Amino acid sequence: MISSSRPDGPGPRGAKRTVIAVALAVGVLVAGFGVVEVLRRMQDGAAPGGAVPADDDASALVLGLADRRVADAAGRFAITVPAAWAERAGERAAPNDLILRGPRGIEVWVRLTDVGHARFDRLSDEIRRIEANYGINQNIRIVTWKGVPAVERRMRLFEKEAIALDFLVGTTNHHVQLAAKRELLAGLEPLLRQVLDTYAPAGGLPPP
Repeated sequence: MISSSRPDGPGPRGAKRTVIAVALAVGVLVAGFGVVEVLRRMQDGAAPGGAVPADDDASALVLGLADRRVADAAGRFAITVPAAWAERAGERAAPNDLILRGPRGIEVWVRLTDVGHARFDRLSDEIRRIEANYGINQNIRIVTWKGVPAVERRMRLFEKEAIALDFLVGTTNHHVQLAAKRELLAGLEPLLRQVLDTYAPAGGLPPP
């Protein structure tokens, strides 16, 4: 159950680290799509990780037909996607830890950040503070995902629409972002939600 009490005042160094970490995640959400489109044009095709599948590739638009389990090189998390999706990891995914791309503008980004504390109320407060500072409505909701509290955000930006989930495992913020072309996200959301449900941190989720 999420506490409704206000957190104790964090030390300035810890608070600053949390604000920076969350601001980076929001910055990717707000500003990243234009850059991603440029990088896609430059890197897809013969680039390592495979080409983005065609929009009419039916096998890339369903989970359970031909899947691939993608694990973080450091063993911190894993996620399942259709096998045809392109994968970017390491320096090619920076500042994220993993970028997966499917047809019709589908993108799944995963980013892990140590925020220096294990308090969900602090994390949600910082995300709301960043929203206020950016002046962009992120449609923030506090949800329960697989038994743990999480911050869910939904934003329409440029030619993309994105759904982002943030939750804590210990002091690590797991940021999973799902996106597609704005006019197609509603139809693709069930698939993206299925992909999200396959996400698993190493060692599992903390007890509710």
